Amino acid sequence: MRFESKKKLAAYLRGNPGLRTLVLEKCPDLTSLPDLPSALTYLRVDNCTSLTSLPDLPSTLTSLLVKNCPGLTCLPELPSTLTYLLVDNCPGLTCLPSLPSALTSGRLDDCPGLMCLPALPSTLTDLRVYCCAGLTCLPSLPSTLTYLLVDNCPGLTCLPSLPSTLTDLLVKNVPGLTSLPSLPSTSTYLRVDNCSGLTCLPSLPSRLSALLVNNCPGLTCLPSLPSALTSMRVSDCHGLTSLPSLPSTLTDLLVSICPGLTCLPALPSTLTYLLVDNCPGLTCHGLRVGKLTIEIR
Repeated sequence: MRFESKKKLAAYLRGNPGLRTLVLEKCPDLTSLPDLPSALTYLRVDNCTSLTSLPDLPSTLTSLLVKNCPGLTCLPELPSTLTYLLVDNCPGLTCLPSLPSALTSGRLDDCPGLMCLPALPSTLTDLRVYCCAGLTCLPSLPSTLTYLLVDNCPGLTCLPSLPSTLTDLLVKNVPGLTSLPSLPSTSTYLRVDNCSGLTCLPSLPSRLSALLVNNCPGLTCLPSLPSALTSMRVSDCHGLTSLPSLPSTLTDLLVSICPGLTCLPALPSTLTYLLVDNCPGLTCHGLRVGKLTIEIR
């Protein structure tokens, strides 16, 4: 909804006291919001470029989404009922309030002014942090976390210990990172992109089924591959001179722009797709026939 003034918005809210969902988009003249309905459970504020603050949030709110509000300098206290928080493109924010104990999912995107994050609640299962250049560290991760994505946070040089519940780890565009913490035995998916400072990967857990490594020129080798691995993609890793033995579960293998590779290991009989692209050092391919789809470029 679009409102030209706080007065018109207030009139609308007074006429709808039982309102549970409120979406405000492209209201450039709003500098503040009136009191919110006490029954509200979902609030989205997007592209309200003059907004400098939010009012007190009702105790019923479960989802808060704040996007493209460059004038916003702080968030109000978050209600204990909040389970989902998204903050996107709010460069004026330098800190976040305490996170409620019910929060299960948090996403922060393009908030370069954020210097740190508050303590993470023990209910959090999903955390995604994008384009937060001011961050130099992450807080301790709760034992409930299953999904962690960190993308384009150049100030980070390390990650905290990973909880034993984590299944998915995605780390992208973190050039200051030199190593990853140990992966828990629950991990099934690992993706590492554009981490130029990374020199090694940790041991891979036996349950890992997908491994993607892209543009990590400092890597010279990969650890042993787990027996559950079904998909592996390695690209733009100029320091790699060889690949480890491939497990008998592998079905999908992509190797691209790895000029240091001179040979591929033996290919398992389970492999159904192989792509080898721009690897000029390869002198043998270990290729076979059958159900395998082969692309060599």
